[in-house]
Amino acid sequence: MGEKMKILIIHGNTNNKYSLSEDSKTRCDLAIDLIRKNHYDRIIVTGGIFDKSQEGVSVARAMKHYLESQWLEEHIEVEEQSLTTIHNVELLMKTIKPEDDVHAVTSDYHVFRTWLIWLLIAKRLIKVIGAKSKIALIMLKKLFVELLGIGVVVAYFFKIKFPELYFRDWDRTIKNG
Repeated sequence: MGEKMKILIIHGNTNNKYSLSEDSKTRCDLAIDLIRKNHYDRIIVTGGIFDKSQEGVSVARAMKHYLESQWLEEHIEVEEQSLTTIHNVELLMKTIKPEDDVHAVTSDYHVFRTWLIWLLIAKRLIKVIGAKSKIALIMLKKLFVELLGIGVVVAYFFKIKFPELYFRDWDRTIKNG
């Protein structure tokens, strides 16, 4: 059995090359506050390339760039293959030990789904911290997406994987489009 590590995972949203969306920037700003107040053995940023507007720069790479631009000197790991939150968790489960203390930063509207994925898919109870969303108008769309996403998580848990795999393929089609 290895030493217990404290890990902070920052889930990304969207970017345009190295420019982050307001949502991703808010997540990163909350993570910066947490990192400056606490010690984390590992810091991981996550998120792949979803469309051409990213110009080949993954969400994770753009977040790492932003964190470093804010004078954050800690080593930051990049997971840039994931195209959905479930995919992200599946990839991270390969590098995180069961005894590790995992914290995840996401947006406030995404906290429940993130927690549910870690609980049902990874079979892990983690602490999920939500950054306050600033754009109220977009919240209705985001809440609809979250409800749909929760349905996909529950289906995936019951071994009905085609909705999740459909969204991954859809993201790949846009990416390679």
